[in-house]
Amino acid sequence: MAFEQAKLAVGNEVAFAEFKSVLESTFSPANVEQYLKSVSKKGLRVRHFEQARDAGLFDRYRNGKSVSELWNELTGADQGQVREMYLTKLEEVAPELRQKFSNIYQYA
Repeated sequence: MAFEQAKLAVGNEVAFAEFKSVLESTFSPANVEQYLKSVSKKGLRVRHFEQARDAGLFDRYRNGKSVSELWNELTGADQGQVREMYLTKLEEVAPELRQKFSNIYQYA
């Protein structure tokens, strides 16, 4: 039997759905390489979600609107789910892109 993560209730469904849409857009095949380039240009590590968010790297995927405002609308549990979703999306990036951007994928 495969591991299945427990489903958590979402506190702010509208904001959560919008943030999920932002992440899906960020990691779409058309956008993911540009996102990774922007992380690299800022000198960030790709797993540092909060730094990328605070640097405004997701704003372009929300039509230029601030993602930080959207973040503040989420409950703490919703924020945790968004972080986990982000990290899962990172691991789903094509191996050739992960290799190309191996410097930002490093842990230290």
